[in-house]
Amino acid sequence: FYSRYVYGSSYNQPPFCSPLWVDSTADQSSMFEGVIQGSIAGSACCPAGTYWIGGSSKCTDCAAGKYNDEEGKTVCTDCAKGTYNDEEGSTAETDCTDCAAGKYNDQKGRTACANCIKGKYNDQLGSTAEANCTECVAGKYNDELGGTAEEACTNCAKGKYNGVSGSATEQACTNCVKGKYNDQLGSTAEANCT
Repeated sequence: FYSRYVYGSSYNQPPFCSPLWVDSTADQSSMFEGVIQGSIAGSACCPAGTYWIGGSSKCTDCAAGKYNDEEGKTVCTDCAKGTYNDEEGSTAETDCTDCAAGKYNDQKGRTACANCIKGKYNDQLGSTAEANCTECVAGKYNDELGGTAEEACTNCAKGKYNGVSGSATEQACTNCVKGKYNDQLGSTAEANCT
C-alpha cells in the first residue's frame, strides 16, 4: 500500500487529493499513470508530473511546456521564458531546457524555441527575446534561420558591396558598376569599387 499517496478523507484542503479507490497491489507505474483502482477506500494525491482536475477519477499528466514537482497539485507550472519542454508529465523545473544558440523563447510554457530570422544570429543559450538575435553587419548576409554565431554571416563576394545590416539574402550584395572593381570580401559601400 503506497501510504505516501494517501491522506485524510477531505480533498477540499491542500494538497487537493482526489477521492479514489487505491489498489494496494498496484505497481508504482500504474500510480503515476493515474490508473488507481481497487479495494481500499482512501484519498490519493496525484504524484509529481501530474495534476488533478476536480471531479476527475484519475490524475492528468502535465502538458508539454509545463512541470509539477509536488504531489497533490491542481495545476502545473509553466517553464520559464528562454526554456522549453517537449515532454508530458515532467516532474522538475530542470526538465525545462534552455533554448539553444540561434533560438529564443519570449513566452512561458512553450514546447519549442523560435529560430532567429535570416539576417541574424544568436550565440547565447536561454535567450528570452528576439532582441537577443544580432543582425549581421553591413557587407555580410545570412540566408539561413537559426544562425548560432557571427560566422553564420557570409561576406559579400569580391566585386560586390552591401551597406545594410541584417541582410537575409545574397541578393543584398550589389555588383560594382561596369568599369569598376572591388577585390575585397565583405565590402560595405559603393566607394569600395574603384
